Amino acid sequence: MYENLPLTLKNRKQWVAWKASIRDGKEIKIPIDPNLQKTSPASVSNPKTWGTYDQAIAACQRFQCDGIGFVFTNEDLFVGVDLDDCRDPKTGEIEPWAKKIIKDLNSYTEVSPSGSGVHIFVKAKLSVSGRKGKEIEIYSQGRYFTVTGRHLKNTPTTINKRNVEVIKLFHEYFPPKETKPMANKLSEPAPLHQLHQIKGYIDTDNNIVDDRKVF
Repeated sequence: MYENLPLTLKNRKQWVAWKASIRDGKEIKIPIDPNLQKTSPASVSNPKTWGTYDQAIAACQRFQCDGIGFVFTNEDLFVGVDLDDCRDPKTGEIEPWAKKIIKDLNSYTEVSPSGSGVHIFVKAKLSVSGRKGKEIEIYSQGRYFTVTGRHLKNTPTTINKRNVEVIKLFHEYFPPKETKPMANKLSEPAPLHQLHQIKGYIDTDNNIVDDRKVF
């Protein structure tokens, strides 16, 4: 199954194994260091806990893991796009919104471990590490993707350059927050009827006035 993976991924030393676990009632996928002889968690921020593709495969068998994964870093040009709950595991039918993204990115795409989502790998560069939304996640570093090798039919078998398309997609699902300009508090003087609330305000002759004597 893993023979479908692009060599551009296989040739990098950014691989881990992974095991499924339950935390707070939800399934999580714990990355496993493929270099050791005993099970130990890997860290997406520590390259010493990653290994080669072959090491990850061997660790997966040695530790009876659920699969292997690829770590995204700032040192490479790979970006991962995760589309959640967009595919029917039984029929393979994909939701229209996800079909559009898959078509627009037109790069290596595979089915996720659950069968209900897809992962798309592209070559691009983001100015941020990534973001997670309700139905889509986009990462360029600091995360890892589980990898299945279940290549999605009618998509490329290569990882292609899609910088413009990825940035457009990122802004579509994670638009920049608008910043409201700060009000100029000195633009208008306080109304006279409010001056009694200001203790020790300054009158027009720059004399400090005790508000208890105003009214």
